[in-house]
Amino acid sequence: MTDFTIQPCQPGDSHYQAVRDLVESLGQTEYFTYDADWHLDTHILIAVASGRAVGFLNFAIQEIGTDCNRPGMTLQGEILREAYVLAFGVAEDHRRHGVGSELQNELIRLATTLGCHQVRSRSAGNRLANHALKVSLGFGVHPTKANDDAVFFVLPLPKHPDPNAVR
Repeated sequence: MTDFTIQPCQPGDSHYQAVRDLVESLGQTEYFTYDADWHLDTHILIAVASGRAVGFLNFAIQEIGTDCNRPGMTLQGEILREAYVLAFGVAEDHRRHGVGSELQNELIRLATTLGCHQVRSRSAGNRLANHALKVSLGFGVHPTKANDDAVFFVLPLPKHPDPNAVR
């Protein structure tokens, strides 16, 4: 296994341009830069190995339902929020070394700490390695209503966050 660390990143950080270059090389620019009015906040997680950005996961915090042109969902007066993955990728030479799993685990930990009800992402049908990773982490699978082969992955999170819990 390759030694790497997972850390937050934002514009202006030392690794940010390298992350943007990796995003572009993996064809994720459209998703990585996507911004919507219903996004309450966004977060970027990166994997760094030997001083090089080798993976990224960009996600937005949003009220469940708002991205589908619906009012935000509430339950017993509580607004339900989710961490929605906008872009996710790992450099070709670092795949199958645990980088993607650790980025997803950090997303789950952070989303739980932030009080999110669930983690959700959309993935094209040809992203089979991503599908296998999500299923191995316990995500449920739901097809989209779009006329394509994409699917949604949804992972419910614990109600009472334990900041030390990692999946």
